[in-house]
Amino acid sequence: MKPSWLAVPLALGSLLGLGGCSDGGTGVKELKFGHVGAPGSLFAISAEEFARRANERLGEGYRVVVFGSSQLGGDEVMLQKLKLGTLDFALPSTIMSSTVDEFGLFEMPYLVQDRDHMRKIEEEVLWTTLASRAEEQGYKILAVWENGFRHVTNNVRPVANPGDLRGIKLRTPRGRWRVRMFQAYGANPTPMPLSLCPKSSSHCRPVSWTARRILLHRSITPNSTRCSGISRSLGTCTH
Repeated sequence: MKPSWLAVPLALGSLLGLGGCSDGGTGVKELKFGHVGAPGSLFAISAEEFARRANERLGEGYRVVVFGSSQLGGDEVMLQKLKLGTLDFALPSTIMSSTVDEFGLFEMPYLVQDRDHMRKIEEEVLWTTLASRAEEQGYKILAVWENGFRHVTNNVRPVANPGDLRGIKLRTPRGRWRVRMFQAYGANPTPMPLSLCPKSSSHCRPVSWTARRILLHRSITPNSTRCSGISRSLGTCTH
């Protein structure tokens, strides 16, 4: 059986009210919504639709403004800004498992069978248990959205079962439970923000040669792969 993960981003709001809003001299207070997704990604589509619907109801005094592509920082930075009240909304995913241990269940493969199963988990686990755990840490969950099923890509060999990951160096999201899982499979995971991933073997962000080699092997969703341009450097992609 091939490993399968459903990436579950959470729309979070600050519990400090509207501390991050500013009017920019226009009299309209901006509510900042940050995420790490590239244009056209499910992160971007979801956040922009949220902003559209919210702005229809907010009236003239407030406006939700979306900042994608890590413009306001990576997930860790944006979670800190939420707690400080300098950001109003964020859309984290894997990083939540490093903030609230219970969210590590979404890092485990084979747990979510399909989208209908995920809806039941949302109703019976997330809202009844996990939402309050997040609130204890200063985060208010507003909604649960999807980022697709996570895949493993590499240029060494197909990954048909966890044993095929042994010895492979790969980039993972910055979640400690995801890192521990890949280590248990014998892989050599390196947590790193998506924004540092090279777009192709000849077009890399300013990272070391070691990082470039690691980033040719990744745990990532197909939508993020396509929208961020990373697909141009892919070898083998495994569901």
